[in-house]
Amino acid sequence: MVTIHRMTEEQFEAFLPQSIARYAAEMVSGRAWEPTDSIQKSRREHSKHLPQGLATLDHHLYTIQLERRPVGEVWLSVEHPSDTNNGYIHHLFVAEPFRRRGIGSQAMLLLEKEASRLGLARLALHLFLDNSAAMAFFRKAGFQADTVKGTRIKLSKKLPSPGPQ
Repeated sequence: MVTIHRMTEEQFEAFLPQSIARYAAEMVSGRAWEPTDSIQKSRREHSKHLPQGLATLDHHLYTIQLERRPVGEVWLSVEHPSDTNNGYIHHLFVAEPFRRRGIGSQAMLLLEKEASRLGLARLALHLFLDNSAAMAFFRKAGFQADTVKGTRIKLSKKLPSPGPQ
């Protein structure tokens, strides 16, 4: 069974350097950054978005678990101005040995429920146009193209209204 849980401080300490490295590699692969300073730029971006680490206001970090075993992470933030009720997915990662088993899809459904619980009406994210695997994954999850800017595309999805609590 797949679940998502708020990240612990210990999990965050393991997540952060991995996320910095993955984001730097993604930006280099997408030809947005040069390899020579990509790690430094990624550190700056992470520091800007998570200035208080795990306690940063309006940023929600989760560990994806399969049968209580950590297999990935999700990072969701509430976009501002707050009257838009939009969320932004910074990061959804499933470790390689666990991919193509439906774990990401199940985690996405759980994240959508969590986003609705947080009062969000829409989720958005950016991808590089040449990331066909991620593009297929998010399109299958119901995300649609909003805008294309350079080598990146913004996808979004309207969330169903939460039912009575």
